[in-house]
Amino acid sequence: PSIEGWAKVYGYNKIIVDAENPHTIFLSDGVYSPSLTNELFPIANRNYCNIEGESRENTILDAEQTNRVIVANEVKLSVKNLTLTNGVTDNYGGGLWIDDSDIILDNLLITANTAQYYGGAIYSRDSNVSINKCSFHHNESHWAGAIYTSNSHFIISNSTFTSNLADYHGGAIYSYNSDVEVINTICWNNLPQELSIGSSTYGSSTLTVTNCDIMGGEANVEQYGQYATLNWLDNNIDIDPLFVD
Repeated sequence: PSIEGWAKVYGYNKIIVDAENPHTIFLSDGVYSPSLTNELFPIANRNYCNIEGESRENTILDAEQTNRVIVANEVKLSVKNLTLTNGVTDNYGGGLWIDDSDIILDNLLITANTAQYYGGAIYSRDSNVSINKCSFHHNESHWAGAIYTSNSHFIISNSTFTSNLADYHGGAIYSYNSDVEVINTICWNNLPQELSIGSSTYGSSTLTVTNCDIMGGEANVEQYGQYATLNWLDNNIDIDPLFVD
């Protein structure tokens, strides 16, 4: 079905969806926010009900710092061609909270989201997450500026992380008790370091990096505690990507 306007998407709550009858909600270009379209955040995703925008830069879910943008709890779905911005939470996952789910994130701009504790852009636990062609900019958190993973499996490819900020451990990504693969991706100007893995208590983490441009190179990947394995594979570079606004 094609549904214009997020308010209509809440007909979404009446759609019959399951593994044999998945649906996709198509959003036209526009800003969907509390002040402009009376949206309520967070958007709580339904199982097998995907969300796809008309274009990444012009189909915008703007929480206006009222709440998280999206919550995915015990679901299997994809989110595509959207900007997710101005999400905020006093705990975990300012942009997206992902729990016990299988999620595909494709061609998203995730920017200006804030979490007080973990994962300014994304907090994930007990989940499988595939990220492709996504850009993470100016997200902030106490721990893991953009992505915090816990007991999860992530494949991140063809993506960009820039100017994400954490007080501790992983401006772009922090991996705890997780398996994370980063492929063909740029991590640049994220603080306090580009990537961080491990734990000082328990829970082994593995981070595999290949064909990536990482500011500061391997030295800018923190292996935190004794439960971290870094696989720094072929063709990684440390060369200014010279972004153009």
